[in-house]
Amino acid sequence: MHAPPAHRAASLRSERGLRWLVLAPPLMVLALLCALAMGSLQMLGAARAYVAGESLWSKSRGSAVQALEYYVHSGAPQDLRRFDDALSVPGGDHQAREALMRQPVDVDAARRGLLAGGNQAWDVDAMIILFRLFGDQWIFRDSLRAWAQGDALLAELRQVAVHAQQLAGHASEADKAKLRARIRELNQRLLAEEKHFIGSLNAAAHLTERILQMSLWVATVVMAATYALIAHNTLKRRERDAQAMQLAQERWELAVAAAGLGRFELGAS
Repeated sequence: MHAPPAHRAASLRSERGLRWLVLAPPLMVLALLCALAMGSLQMLGAARAYVAGESLWSKSRGSAVQALEYYVHSGAPQDLRRFDDALSVPGGDHQAREALMRQPVDVDAARRGLLAGGNQAWDVDAMIILFRLFGDQWIFRDSLRAWAQGDALLAELRQVAVHAQQLAGHASEADKAKLRARIRELNQRLLAEEKHFIGSLNAAAHLTERILQMSLWVATVVMAATYALIAHNTLKRRERDAQAMQLAQERWELAVAAAGLGRFELGAS
């Protein structure tokens, strides 16, 4: 006996639907997990880039302080130029922070500032995204405060350089001693803010890593459970369809038997 044509077509459609129901969920789960993993790596890479940027900032601050002390002692213009050049990196970071804190965010200015701060071009976009997501949240608030305070202290250091330039050529030893004392005071405060910044940033990075790991774990469990439920319902549906198909086949056979049709006649029809 052959299955009724209508039932054969319905069976084919059902098989195709079942294939999609079985294949689609794992593909969606895989795509979502890949997206979460890539986003996690991007955020952790951005945190690493901020740590590397702080190292460049710190080296530039040290070079600037040293050059300014030399300038106070010698009054040589090249020492003042070295001071200005050294502050180009912190200046770029300062520009980036102000651009990121604007409403709306000035992404182009932030990108230029981060690049001027010595950050790698391939890290800049992730750094901007991380700041926009968490910059004003409690997780990065201490780091942001230390960053802003460091910029304020560098502005005071520039004022010391302006004062030293005004006194150039006729500064007394007492004036030079006061300038050097002020420079060292600001340097100590800058060192304290740097330690606060890097400590807060490392703590935030570790917490972010744990949050991302937990998010991946929860997402994996939820998606696996969802897929298991879908697969269970799909199998149940397949069983119901098979039972319905079998029942339809039995009814068809009964109808054929009742009509007195043989196998040859049924096939010919």
